[in-house]
Amino acid sequence: MTVDADILFEVVPPNRVATDDHKRKIVETISTALSSADSVELINVPEIVEENRKGEPRYRNEPSCCFATQLRKKTGKQVIVNKAVVHCKDRDDFVRWLKHATGSDDIQNFIFTGGNSGLHQYPGPTVTDATRLALQDKKIAIGNILIPSRSDESERLIRKTVAGASFFTTQVLFSSEPLKTVLSSYKAKCVERGVKPGKMFLSFTPVRNVDDLDFLKWLGAEISPDQERRLLQIPATSQSIELAAEIWADISNHVRESKLGIGLGINVEEIFIHNLESALQMVKKLAGMIEKVPPSK
Repeated sequence: MTVDADILFEVVPPNRVATDDHKRKIVETISTALSSADSVELINVPEIVEENRKGEPRYRNEPSCCFATQLRKKTGKQVIVNKAVVHCKDRDDFVRWLKHATGSDDIQNFIFTGGNSGLHQYPGPTVTDATRLALQDKKIAIGNILIPSRSDESERLIRKTVAGASFFTTQVLFSSEPLKTVLSSYKAKCVERGVKPGKMFLSFTPVRNVDDLDFLKWLGAEISPDQERRLLQIPATSQSIELAAEIWADISNHVRESKLGIGLGINVEEIFIHNLESALQMVKKLAGMIEKVPPSK
């Protein structure tokens, strides 16, 4: 199975120590905002995990399955839940989590993620192993993360595709390179292995101020000095929306002109609740630019 959608909207769960009233207000605010966003087909809920120097996790936000279920019931839209599978206690712990997520929570779409460092030995299954394990007897859609600047990313993508990942969401993009190079290399590897390429959801987010920008850089987003200067021009949110439109146009044209046959979609990230309105403006802008790229047969 794969995700049959063109636009995802990513919203961060509230802090787990927030009051129940505050959590309800967050759900209500997002649901009300999305009520007029017909182009948003799925809500993408990340799992926010911090790691200490030993690679041990700390969860500061509401569990993603819980938050996603509330949003689905309130909005009527389907959801995607992210899970850092490497932080499960072991293989059996992952299986129990998945059984609850697909059973009690009735989640059908997932994005499996790894750890923050290649230097740690994590207790849970790898992303590839978790994908294979989950698809043994589950009719679900599983995606993974694409980090364009990571070494040998196209090789990582093909391994995950062979394991069963049917779509990928990128790291937040502020330039077209090196993603175009990664996509071309990935398609060549798919042809070599005789597998269908996964759908690629290009991730964008509005930037309101320097604090937003600093947080995105902390998350690992690649932002050049020129891009940073542009994004901090007044009004900053308009600059980030226009930059996203330029990147989308450049990458979609590259896929089309190179005849890569890789399906493309958009993942707009809200990240901060103060950027909710700007994120929906970004959705509206990008939704008007989508021209579906026929996937490979």
